[in-house]
Amino acid sequence: MLNTKKTHFWRTQGDKPDTYLATIEAIYYFILEYHQEVLGSDPQGQYDNLLYFFTFMYKLVQMSAAETKGLSREEKKQRHRRRTEVTTLEAQLRRQKESAETSTDLSPLLVNQSGV
Repeated sequence: MLNTKKTHFWRTQGDKPDTYLATIEAIYYFILEYHQEVLGSDPQGQYDNLLYFFTFMYKLVQMSAAETKGLSREEKKQRHRRRTEVTTLEAQLRRQKESAETSTDLSPLLVNQSGV
């Protein structure tokens, strides 16, 4: 039963008990129970990848909290803005590279020696 599961999520649910699950946890446990009860077999780890993003975000939040410990609220905001800008630039560069790799038109890659 879901009401017996305890959360492992990094943020608390206010004054609620630790049996208040994060959405991804509730989905994960529901699917496990559904598989066991309706399909009548053990899932054997086939749904564990659902928790990948949960774990990734957990680690990301923990690292960010450790990096920003002692910083003011404004410093944390500035740091977040810079990180977002870098991530956006990286994504743009990756898309350009992928586009260039799949493109059959090589003209944008050619450099005119005269500078024109």
